[in-house]
Amino acid sequence: MRWSVNDKNSYVRDKLGRITQKTETIQDTPTPTTTSYGYHYDPAGRLR
Repeated sequence: MRWSVNDKNSYVRDKLGRITQKTETIQDTPTPTTTSYGYHYDPAGRLR
């Protein structure tokens, strides 16, 4: 995958500062592609 200067990432964090959602937009195609990822943590704080 080729990343360009126009690619964008945004993050949502929980109260502890852990990333719970990432959204990335890839601009190097005729139609920009946006993908979202969700992250979950167990009670010990480990990424599941």
